[in-house]
Amino acid sequence: MNNDTKTDFFLSETSYSEGQSLSLKRTVINSCITLYILSVTAVGMPNFVDIPKEKFERTSVVSTYSGNWSRYNQGSIVFYYEGASMNPQLQNSFRVLDEIASLKDNWNDNNAPHFSESIIMRMRSIVSELSIQPNIFPTARRSIQFEYEKENGDYLEFELFEGGELKKFSYSNEGDSSTEYIDYDNVERIVRSFYE
Repeated sequence: MNNDTKTDFFLSETSYSEGQSLSLKRTVINSCITLYILSVTAVGMPNFVDIPKEKFERTSVVSTYSGNWSRYNQGSIVFYYEGASMNPQLQNSFRVLDEIASLKDNWNDNNAPHFSESIIMRMRSIVSELSIQPNIFPTARRSIQFEYEKENGDYLEFELFEGGELKKFSYSNEGDSSTEYIDYDNVERIVRSFYE
């Protein structure tokens, strides 16, 4: 190998003409730049961790679009973006939901039923849109509870039921409380308001 072919390790031998070699180099470089730009816009800011691909057994686990994580399993085709990264708190929420999804009937030794795929998918959709991740717990009522608590004692809880209903409960350290059913689209606004 001469010095030119050592630096052009992606070319097999020197059977390319100089023009073809230059064109191929440009194509490879442009492809790398494009992939880099796509990965940066799909991933967002630094301080993210890699998602090990082998952790996911379902084919519809990770989907990305520019700037944010897209909702999970909304009936569209979902792709695994090789090398994509996820906010560690969101990754933890998905890990907890995977654990809840793996619970079998009688998981609490008191005849609590397992959780359906549809409630897990709804929860993934909800938490993927949240800027602040909650603590997530299964309940024996075939619901998944997710909650926030401030140091001053203020408490905000959501409960997603198997039928798709979403209940909000809040309690302030001053003793005020409220309970109401809400739409999924209001969760992020309510959480942000809770922390203002």
